[in-house]
Amino acid sequence: MFLDRQHRLLSYHDTWLSLDPIRGCPYRCSYCVLRHAGATGTSPIQSASPQKCVQELVKHPFFVPTQTQLAIGNETDMLHPRNCDYLLNLLAEIKAVGVNNSISLITKAPLSKETLDSIRRISGNQIRFFRKVSPFLPTVCIRHWYGRDIAA
Repeated sequence: MFLDRQHRLLSYHDTWLSLDPIRGCPYRCSYCVLRHAGATGTSPIQSASPQKCVQELVKHPFFVPTQTQLAIGNETDMLHPRNCDYLLNLLAEIKAVGVNNSISLITKAPLSKETLDSIRRISGNQIRFFRKVSPFLPTVCIRHWYGRDIAA
């Protein structure tokens, strides 16, 4: 989220290139930065297809194959049930074009075995899941390393 409140499909942050094809989150977390833009407690809105996202990603000037850290969905919760199908399609498109950069996903949603198994079947990327449980507890990082078991 930027001060001008303009939606950006891709934006470069200090630690990663953020891919934000969906904006708005049904959760109403009081600690979330999205609340300042009125983007919490709302239905997620898709701004680009998975194919368009990947096209824009690979031509971004700060994208370096295998090097640039990626984060998907900083303006929503990509693992919310309303967004999961889109996320799976996006990960499949990322794999289809051979992008194998590491990916971070931040969520408050329950991580079901079904969803994690679906992600594992699609992705050849290193994926880090950051699970936010409470603003008063540390964020839990669950790593998925190239198809190996997920470990806390």
